[in-house]
Amino acid sequence: MALPVTTGRPAAPDESLVARAVEGDRQAFDSLYERYLPRVYALAARHSAERTEIESVVEESFELLVSSLYERRPGEAPSFAVRVLTAARTAIARRANGSGRT
Repeated sequence: MALPVTTGRPAAPDESLVARAVEGDRQAFDSLYERYLPRVYALAARHSAERTEIESVVEESFELLVSSLYERRPGEAPSFAVRVLTAARTAIARRANGSGRT
């Protein structure tokens, strides 16, 4: 997993990136992914020691997140951070209950 490169510019707020991502801006989604990947990976790693399982949880988390982005109106709670961590917890729970993807 590569760490994000800092450019010295202030980071765009999540809401701005989400709005752009919903409109199809791949770079905006990539920025969100890079911003939250360490948190999602760390959360998944607390529930599994297997790298492939952790990576599967991360992948499923962001897939769940993408579908939920289109259901949300700008400015509506919860924040993107809450949504991404909720998606990760959902992916973890699905796997713990045996209903995760294989």
